Amino acid sequence: MKTSMSTNRKRICFLIGAWLLCAGAVTPLAFGKGTEPNGSKRKADRTIKGRVSAEKDGSGLPGVNILLKGTTTGSSTDANGDYSIVVGEGVNQILTVSYIGYVSQDLSIGNNSVINVSLVESTETLNEVVVTALGISKNARELGYATNSFNAKDVEAGGTSNPLKSLDGKTTGVQINSLNSSPTSSVMFNIRGATSLAGIMKGNDATSNINNATQPLIVLNGVPLMSNSVGTTAGIDVGNYMNSINSNDIESISILKGASASALYGSTAGNGVILITTKSGAQSKRGLGVSINSAVSFDRAYSAPPVQRQFFQGGEEGEALTSDKKGLGWAVDDKVNNVTPEWRWDIVNQKWEKSILEARGDQNPLLAFLKTGMMLDNNVAVTGNYDKGNYRVNVGNMTYSGVIPGNKTTRTNVSFDAQYKVNKKVSITSQASYSRMFVPNASHIQGKREDNPLAHAMSMPINMPKMSVWKDANTWLTDWTGTYQNTPYLTNPGEARLSRVNATGFDNAVGKNGPYFAAENVIRTFAKDIVFGKLQLDWKLIDPLNFILRSGVSHESFAFERKTPWGSERALKGGYEQENTNNVSVNTDALLAFNKNFLNEQLSVDALAGFSYKFGEANKTKFGGNELTTPNSFNFASLPATVRQAAEFNRGYSTRSYGAYATATLGWRSTVYLELTGRNDWVGILDSEKASHFYPGASLSWLASETFKMGPAINLLKLRGSYSQTGYGIGNSPNLDTYGIGSTTWGGVTTGTIGGNLVDANIDPELNVTKEIGLDFRALNSRVTGEFTAYSKNHINQIQNLPVVGSSGFSSVLTNMGSVISKGIELSLRVVPLRTKDWEVGIAGNLSTFNAKIDELDSRFAEKFYGYAGTANLSLFKGSKVGDLYAQNPIPYIQTGKYKGMMLTGLSGIIEESVTTTDHIRKNGYLGNMNPKAIMGFNVDAKFKNFKINVVSSLRVGGVFISETQKIMIDDGMADIKKIYGDDYDKMFTGGRFAGGLPSMPNVNQMFTGDGFEDYKEKMQSTMTLYNGDPRYFGYWNAVYIDPKIDLSSMTAEQKLSLPDEAYIKNGDDPTKTIYLNPYAMEGNELWSGAQFRTHDATSFKIKEINLTYQFNKSLTQKLKLQDVFITVFAKNVMFWAKNRMNEDPETAFNDGVSGMGVAQFGLPPMRSMGVKLGVSF
Repeated sequence: MKTSMSTNRKRICFLIGAWLLCAGAVTPLAFGKGTEPNGSKRKADRTIKGRVSAEKDGSGLPGVNILLKGTTTGSSTDANGDYSIVVGEGVNQILTVSYIGYVSQDLSIGNNSVINVSLVESTETLNEVVVTALGISKNARELGYATNSFNAKDVEAGGTSNPLKSLDGKTTGVQINSLNSSPTSSVMFNIRGATSLAGIMKGNDATSNINNATQPLIVLNGVPLMSNSVGTTAGIDVGNYMNSINSNDIESISILKGASASALYGSTAGNGVILITTKSGAQSKRGLGVSINSAVSFDRAYSAPPVQRQFFQGGEEGEALTSDKKGLGWAVDDKVNNVTPEWRWDIVNQKWEKSILEARGDQNPLLAFLKTGMMLDNNVAVTGNYDKGNYRVNVGNMTYSGVIPGNKTTRTNVSFDAQYKVNKKVSITSQASYSRMFVPNASHIQGKREDNPLAHAMSMPINMPKMSVWKDANTWLTDWTGTYQNTPYLTNPGEARLSRVNATGFDNAVGKNGPYFAAENVIRTFAKDIVFGKLQLDWKLIDPLNFILRSGVSHESFAFERKTPWGSERALKGGYEQENTNNVSVNTDALLAFNKNFLNEQLSVDALAGFSYKFGEANKTKFGGNELTTPNSFNFASLPATVRQAAEFNRGYSTRSYGAYATATLGWRSTVYLELTGRNDWVGILDSEKASHFYPGASLSWLASETFKMGPAINLLKLRGSYSQTGYGIGNSPNLDTYGIGSTTWGGVTTGTIGGNLVDANIDPELNVTKEIGLDFRALNSRVTGEFTAYSKNHINQIQNLPVVGSSGFSSVLTNMGSVISKGIELSLRVVPLRTKDWEVGIAGNLSTFNAKIDELDSRFAEKFYGYAGTANLSLFKGSKVGDLYAQNPIPYIQTGKYKGMMLTGLSGIIEESVTTTDHIRKNGYLGNMNPKAIMGFNVDAKFKNFKINVVSSLRVGGVFISETQKIMIDDGMADIKKIYGDDYDKMFTGGRFAGGLPSMPNVNQMFTGDGFEDYKEKMQSTMTLYNGDPRYFGYWNAVYIDPKIDLSSMTAEQKLSLPDEAYIKNGDDPTKTIYLNPYAMEGNELWSGAQFRTHDATSFKIKEINLTYQFNKSLTQKLKLQDVFITVFAKNVMFWAKNRMNEDPETAFNDGVSGMGVAQFGLPPMRSMGVKLGVSF
């Protein structure tokens, strides 16, 4: 294995070195003889010069893109709007002139040497040039399918470190979820809804990857890389590929949503494609240029789950905090029981003393624990744009000091882009980039609470000191190192009931990690390095035939280390874990492009054909465990031998694919465009017959406004439709034929295991078949623009592992499972109500709907529920929606009569046994769907002279999420139940702790009968030691139980819910004076842990960002010999409103990574960011 890894490293180093060598070779050529503006040129070349101005006022437009159509030859205008471009000999040559906010123009060069252009303003236009599949630029009016394109300003404006976050609220057909609210978090990007069944079966009866099953393909500068998989390890967010890309390097992002748009990528494009084009020197000013921009922003959490602050720490008798009694001790205003001093540990003075309980904690300990985060982002770019070539070099550094103490992220980016024109027909483009993300201590902010500092902060009782004391005081001394003081009450003076390390080992009590300990002492370090390189040859064979040869390589390495110290709640004797991952992909394309007009320019033909080869390899090694033999010695040797043997892990795979593709766009009179595409891939782990996959596609667009000449009121009306297929392939080949290490021994020898998976010989390839229709319009001189799309996406032949009987010698077989159909609409509209010389105001909105249903299910896969989020299920039934959630044990509610809707309590005081049949669960246990019904975006932008303001907001309608946070906070006695349940509180409870305690007695099945009921108040006062004399401790659930006189022996659980009214007795109304205080348990769980009690509406609204930019006057910048100066003040997540009363953000509802979508568990609360960005270029 070492030899193989060494060989891989050599091969990777060779590939990367070759790309960097080529990149370095191009740079001096760009400065060589003949490359200066006034240098000599080949006689066959011609220089076209001119000026680009705005039609409205005649002012020169800087930075306008000038592109020789069908080539990569380009230039841009300078600060005065002047340009110069060198073109070779040829006929029918066309210059495409495009500028954001203006109508693009195609101009025939002919024999002209000077071409001046006047551009007309158009905030949204279908004449714009967009990047499509294979990196080919096309005019948007030709497209028969929906795409969304964004320029550099859209991506950079809000100072976002992950480029995809900047698109939220601005695009249709896309659901964007951040793994947490941190600016550096990973982003899940689902195009037209998640349709994979992998999420239902993950972690249950099959092995699947919800990441790769839902995330789109990333294509960087025409090179397919990998999916945008979200990375999580040990409960921390380690980022995805988009985190590594510097937003300041991006020229444009195009989202290919439909299969027609992405069909040319074949087996890797089933979930859509994100096309990223980075900046080059071709768009920069002539000669040498430098641009510098710096941004600083500050983050602060401003909302958190409601906590109760009226009851002290401890149990019913005020005893110490232990693992099962955390809050809900004496009431803060209990004047009887809080006056007796007890031995307690003074955490401020670090000594034992007799004292009384005091309310001294923070009103919201989570917000007090989180600090102000700060991000610094600096970039310097050097460009050169000359007759014979151009280049751009950019260096960027981002440093983020997170809101969690001890958390810091550093990202460094270096990128290089160069183009050299060898002669009039041949040009070479070289690109290279390097990104390194380093996090010395990443915080665990999902899932397991013992390592989650946010969970510990929210469990701080009010008698504990303020967070400022924990932070500033030296509280971690000698034996107390590693735990917070969680037992202020002592049974005997000087006796500590803490978890601690001492000379003899550990005491018997299990303590709780303090929030600062969890954040700063349980160390999780990771580093991610990504290298990308591309080399491209453009060769004009003969007019109009061009040849393109392109090859790119991407290598990603990831190293993770976790160090758990002695005394930790998670592992008393600590632990050590290490993980290393290496991924490499190489993609090569060779293609011929043809572009020519026929029949007196009436028929246009734009075609290409090509061949591709792709190689990918991934290797992952992991080892580690708990029980360090030497305190805080973090290395492999410190783990016991048995742990070392059982913990080693090595896995890898490799894939090779070959593809042939072709596409042709036929245009008639610039009115009707027909595009046909086809690709055949040879990929997978099966024989040649099953490894060949063909993906066809077709689209049609008709510019009705050109056919019928609708006049000035309708500037453009385009109808479009498309049909196509993309795919997913069938598996990867393992490249490490190794044994797994077992946990058992045979004769003292450690056992090994081999893989137990088979592949169905009759398996069919997984496909995405998409149909869509739509229209685009522009009216009233482009003051009203809009798009409409309706689509149907059929995700067929989905592949999963089907469990098989163990006697077969195997564990599962890879086979086809079923199909999902997703349907939805996408609508966008923009209106410009005000447009004058100095003013322009635009109002825009967009709407996207998603509806994915299971259309087919193979009979070998049983229709059933799969466990999810503790007490919830995901459904796998034909006809059900993807993401439907059901309660595992629905609360039994009366179905008829005057008690309809009330809970049924058993005679023991425990909740009546739940009906768990499938039919009953489907009928009564439906919680909702984790996906939103609709997503809407609202945008307002205004320009006044040199000022521009933009406001972006979004509304998510419908969907649900399950709050694990709520369940644990109630367990801890820290939840403010009155606020969480709102008006439903009085419907559910009578009496009880109004502030946030449960209306429960200390014993599970406690009840009062007979005289005890009549003397209810007297009994409350007489049980001082048990109830502390506080009448608010007493309460009971509003429920009914069945009259004990009725024989229930032959009744089914469902029959008990539909008896006559007289068969039920309302709790508290019993004529025999019996009251059941708390139907506490259900299937062994607390009642409040049931999914029905903690499922929340996911509807939410956010003002995503507000950006105010001032562009300095050209007259001033020219005096200072500067090309451009701007300053932007921005704010992100300005306002957040959620329908749920837990104040949790549904967009970040993930439990322990993406495997728990729709589950919120102690994630970062909503955070507001404010900052400023300054840019200068010269």
